[in-house]
Amino acid sequence: MRGTETFYRAAEKGNVNAAPDIAFARAVQAGLLGGLRAIDAGAKDRGVKPDTLSGPGGLGVLNDRALGNIGRAVPAVAALAEIEFITHPAVDRLLAGGGGATARRRAVAVPLAEAIRGYLRAG
Repeated sequence: MRGTETFYRAAEKGNVNAAPDIAFARAVQAGLLGGLRAIDAGAKDRGVKPDTLSGPGGLGVLNDRALGNIGRAVPAVAALAEIEFITHPAVDRLLAGGGGATARRRAVAVPLAEAIRGYLRAG
């Protein structure tokens, strides 16, 4: 299994700001995918998904109450990104081991940071 995917809290789980979370998740996914494809043209886009597709119970880290969004005038946006599957041997060599792994991780992290910064500046 290969690829990157980004999750947001599903509206049916009581997300108080689903539209901004989805927009943020799309920005995160685009940044990650751009960074990954810069070091590996075969990087797979697994998409932006609601946390209902992440497994039983969803992702607690995206819970609005835990984020302090309940009753907040301007709720914080949140997304959870899964950046490749380190258990895949090719990914392990690309991002964890071998010469140049640190530089390759940085090549992924910089576009991600730029995507987050761009989203925050636009908002």
